[in-house]
Amino acid sequence: MDSKRFLRLGTFLVALGLLSVARATLVGSPVGHVVSISSYAQYGGVPGVGTDVIFLMEGTTPGCDGFWLSPNDPGYKQTLAVLLMLKATGGQAIAGGYTEAPWPGSSTGNFCRVFGLTAQ
Repeated sequence: MDSKRFLRLGTFLVALGLLSVARATLVGSPVGHVVSISSYAQYGGVPGVGTDVIFLMEGTTPGCDGFWLSPNDPGYKQTLAVLLMLKATGGQAIAGGYTEAPWPGSSTGNFCRVFGLTAQ
């Protein structure tokens, strides 16, 4: 891992660690690939902006079966762009999310609301 990637990873993990002290329900995925992305028009659809998006990461994230984005979230378009770039290029990332904000469209899994997504 080159020094810039190591620094970005370290910065993200420190921020995640500090926030998890203040908010115990913030969790982070291990470094991994985006396994799948799904868009659901019937949930969170905002005309001209987008729909709810769920995605799965490699590895196990405690308390999260996957992650979700809402078009109402600040930075939705930017986060979605990074997510699509990672999937298209096979890049790796760390996803962070809140366990207390599960995706309302799932009756079987716990998709955590995205806090951040950091490409590696």
